[in-house]
Amino acid sequence: MLSNNSVVHVKLISIPYYLTHPYADSRKRARKKWRQSPKGKAWDKKYGQRPAVKARRKELYIQRLIRECANER
Repeated sequence: MLSNNSVVHVKLISIPYYLTHPYADSRKRARKKWRQSPKGKAWDKKYGQRPAVKARRKELYIQRLIRECANER
């Protein structure tokens, strides 16, 4: 049993990109199917209207404009 004062050290292992979870492709297909369903489309629309999401998209839009202007010069 661990006391409150004990410290547990955990070594984090990075998994190479080619060793993905066995169900990763299935989950990806399921998410895509759900997002294209009426319920998923409604959720996506509501999510895009959140103030935090709008602010993040606006910031990315401004950064993209700045990058494009810098590339034209």
